[in-house]
Amino acid sequence: MGKIVYKSLAFLTANYRCRYGELDLVMRDGGCLVFVEVRARRSARSGLPEATLTARKRRCLARAARCFISEHRRFGGMMLRFDVVGILAGGPRAEIRWIRNALEFNGR
Repeated sequence: MGKIVYKSLAFLTANYRCRYGELDLVMRDGGCLVFVEVRARRSARSGLPEATLTARKRRCLARAARCFISEHRRFGGMMLRFDVVGILAGGPRAEIRWIRNALEFNGR
């Protein structure tokens, strides 16, 4: 697979799984390791897709990120960022929102 870049983001892996959960996308933005959670809905009737991240899901994402870093030690000293991509795909054109630094990560 070739290197996919979105603006300054370089693709590292998709659908990383460990015992704590799954990371949809792992990317690199210069010296920053970026974990991207993708949320999709057909309509906004029950809320925006990015608003569906529960506290439990956020904890699972943080644990999965720690697991990824422990398995890939070369990324251990990098700054970390959690982005969320919200996709509304119910109309003739999908609406996509990429929210940088959407979630806090304290490294614990």
